Amino acid sequence: NKAWYREKTRTNVIHVNDLKNWFKAVTNLSNLGNNQTRINSSSTVSDLLIFVLFTGLRQSEALSLIWKDVDLNNEIFTVRDTKNHTDHTLPITKTIKELLMNRKLKSSGDYVFSGNNPKQALVNPYKQIKVVRDESGIHFTLHDLRRTFATIADLLDIQHHIIKRLMNHSNNDVTIKHYVQPTIERLRMPMEKIDAFIVKQSQ
Repeated sequence: NKAWYREKTRTNVIHVNDLKNWFKAVTNLSNLGNNQTRINSSSTVSDLLIFVLFTGLRQSEALSLIWKDVDLNNEIFTVRDTKNHTDHTLPITKTIKELLMNRKLKSSGDYVFSGNNPKQALVNPYKQIKVVRDESGIHFTLHDLRRTFATIADLLDIQHHIIKRLMNHSNNDVTIKHYVQPTIERLRMPMEKIDAFIVKQSQ
C-alpha cells in the first residue's frame, strides 16, 4: 500500500540563470505590493531569504537563530538543537557578515530574524515569498533555497562529505564519522566559494 502513496522526492531549485532576477525581486521587496507600509517586516524577509540561500539552513534553523549564537568577531554562528538533535556551526562568509552586521544595527531583540514583536521570531513569511514569486516569475519555497545551496556546492565540485557537513546531514561513512572531524575552518573555504559564485550570478 505504501507504494501507491509514496511521496515523490522534490527537486525544485532556482536555476543559475534565474538568480539575477530572483535577487532583484528579493532586494526590492520593501517596494513591492503593500510593503512600503511595513518596511521593517519586508526587509527582514528579504534578509532571511538571502541568508538561507547563502547558508543552506533549514527554515526552522534560520528562524530560531539568536544573536548570542552569532560570533561576528570569529565569523561563525551556531544553530542549536537542529533536526538531527545536534548543534550546527558554520562560518560566516563575506556576504553573510555584511547582512548580519546591518541586521544587528537595527535589532532590539534576541532573534536575528524577529517578527513584529522584536522578542519573538519571525513566522513563516509565505505572503512575502508570494510577492517575490509574482515579481520574479520564479516559483520557490524556503526549502528550495536550501536545495539550491547544495546544488551549487555540487556544481563547484565540493566534496560530498563536506556538503553533508554544511547541510548538517548525518554521515554514514565510518571513517568520516568516527575518525575525521572537520574543523570549522575546513568549511570556510567551501562556504566562501559558494558565496562568490552566488554573488557573481546575481550581478
